[in-house]
Amino acid sequence: MIRSRPPGDPMDEEKSTWFSGIDLESVKKLINLKSLPHMSDEDRFKTVMNSIKSHRCFKTWKSRLQVPRAGKNAKDSRLFREEVNLLYKIAPDVCMNIILEGLTRTLAHAPQGSPEMALAYANRSAILLKVRLYKDALQDITRALKSGYPDRLKAKLFARRALCLKALGTQDSGDVDRALENARKWLRRMEKRHPHRRLVEDTLRDFQRPPPLLEKWNSEVFLKDVFQESPEIVGASSSIHFSGDVVRASRDIIPGEIIAVQEPFVAALHERKSYCYCAHCFIQTFSGIPCTTCVLRIYCSETCKDTAWREYHDLECGVVEGMEFVQNDVLGPMIVRAIIRALKEAGSLQALRGRVRSMENNSELLKRGFSGSVFDGRSLETFFSLPTHAAVRKPRLLLAMTMTSVFMTFVLATKGKFFGEQMTTQRFFQNDLVPFVGGLMTRFTLIMVGGSQEISSCLNFTNYVQCGLALAPLYARLSHSCAPNVSVQEFRRKSVMFARYPIKKGERLIGCRASGFELAPTDERQKALKTIIGIQCKCIACKENWTDDKSSFDVTQIPPHLWALYNTVDRASVELFELASHGVYPAISKLLDELSKTMTEFWKFRQPPCPIISNLTAFICKFYALLGNRHQILHPKN
Repeated sequence: MIRSRPPGDPMDEEKSTWFSGIDLESVKKLINLKSLPHMSDEDRFKTVMNSIKSHRCFKTWKSRLQVPRAGKNAKDSRLFREEVNLLYKIAPDVCMNIILEGLTRTLAHAPQGSPEMALAYANRSAILLKVRLYKDALQDITRALKSGYPDRLKAKLFARRALCLKALGTQDSGDVDRALENARKWLRRMEKRHPHRRLVEDTLRDFQRPPPLLEKWNSEVFLKDVFQESPEIVGASSSIHFSGDVVRASRDIIPGEIIAVQEPFVAALHERKSYCYCAHCFIQTFSGIPCTTCVLRIYCSETCKDTAWREYHDLECGVVEGMEFVQNDVLGPMIVRAIIRALKEAGSLQALRGRVRSMENNSELLKRGFSGSVFDGRSLETFFSLPTHAAVRKPRLLLAMTMTSVFMTFVLATKGKFFGEQMTTQRFFQNDLVPFVGGLMTRFTLIMVGGSQEISSCLNFTNYVQCGLALAPLYARLSHSCAPNVSVQEFRRKSVMFARYPIKKGERLIGCRASGFELAPTDERQKALKTIIGIQCKCIACKENWTDDKSSFDVTQIPPHLWALYNTVDRASVELFELASHGVYPAISKLLDELSKTMTEFWKFRQPPCPIISNLTAFICKFYALLGNRHQILHPKN
């Protein structure tokens, strides 16, 4: 769906939290701003770094980094647990997502293997049982027992385990019997007056099967075998190809057709979603497991936790908390992950520098983004080739971004082991690899500001939860229009590109960097794009000042058979969308087929701007939003 960029973008440095308490005006006086757009990334970094190293802004930022951070500790974990307990006590019917998120925060702050960790897992398992997430509850029960849950309370966990196993209809009835026997065994250790003893006794006395399991949404089941893959574009359909540096249709593409399913080169989660979404695959998680070391990363499984550690978090972990003091937006972690990924792909900083020098001199790579004979959005070469738009950006914006790169490079160097050692401030300014890394970080920042897309989850038919940002190079390569013919939707961490309109063979694929003409007036769209990529939008929607004005549309101009076709889809859409939202596959297939046919027929008669076309486009986008990432709301009586 075409949505505005999320709030908190680093576009307006005057308001950005990156620069709170920093006197930017005095910094601007130290630098020839007009020269910044014409410098290389590395020279721009060196110029700014050398200009601010004695400025009070650097001292301010450095002092923020020196503020002690508590990390994992029993005191904070207990404090968060008490807050959750109080909330649950005074508002037992509150949305269970809030309670589970609070318990996961408690868990993340608990020292490894501590009593606080065991208690957090146990408490969370009780809520998971209540909302019928029995598999998750079983996992937490096992984790609590392995973390040293006290003997005097174990009867609760085994009674809970028996209920979960019974609800899941486990084939081995002995599992349930063993859980009940353990509950009876440990009940003898529980104090007679313990407030939960009666609950355990009642469970043992009148053991009933709990309500059915609540199914969690899995968006990726809809992405199996959706197209024949292109031989030249990894993760894309054979329906498209590159013609020079332009992506074109290899055949006619119908509305709603999936064109690409791609992993992003880099992605990151909003910090405010740290305790309810997996930091690696971005699935909503109700029983997340924490990073062993830091308090800001939660994973849906050991697999995601291990993958994240292997790919980037081993170098990121020591600096993520320090990044909060530089900036608290999602873009910072994205940039750091991109730098780490580049380092790991190259093998060493020296090898990376050689590779970057080679890429800088490869005009064909910079033009088309091909890594060898293929366009692979997962490769460093393809990502590096994306446009930065540095030459057309406002100098003050370049200054702000480069200053941020200086401080983030400083955090990497002094708080982690990205450079092989933790540097002192003096070593930071003397190391010859620092300007190279900082320049690369500046380049990555510019690429991401101009090319990243939201990761969002569908809350209901009309609202979305912003979860983070991702950059899929294929979509970032497309030209911009406020009336694009393709859109993207996130399925976990995968970016799914689909056709909004009929696309004829040979026609160019066009994306959108800001808002579509249906959602914002021309002046707002122009301003947004100017901020994002530094250029004036010259698409037909802006030139002709398109709006989604329904009042000026004469329905009598529509042939009766088309109007009847549209009304049939419009009337059936509510029921079909409801069925699709519950994963009823026949309804999903029928809905997309009806939308595609109706759009194709209308397209022959009328093209944008047209309210009917806009409505059908919105239906197609909503269809993919419903199938994509889902933010499930849990209630006590779900």
